[in-house]
Amino acid sequence: MSRISFCALGGLGENGKNMYVVEVDGRIFILDAGLKNPSFDLYGIDAVIPDITHLLEQKDRIQGIF
Repeated sequence: MSRISFCALGGLGENGKNMYVVEVDGRIFILDAGLKNPSFDLYGIDAVIPDITHLLEQKDRIQGIF
């Protein structure tokens, strides 16, 4: 039987910045990798993305972005 886990890295309770990660038997699939337009008080920032630190540490296991 396959081991499956699901994690939301961003977008919960807000519009934009969605990113969901599904892990199947150690392989990582990224779903709905979005971004958010910054608020007016974030001058000079073009886009806001979720914290992808965990994904960078596991980059060899990432199989695709959908």
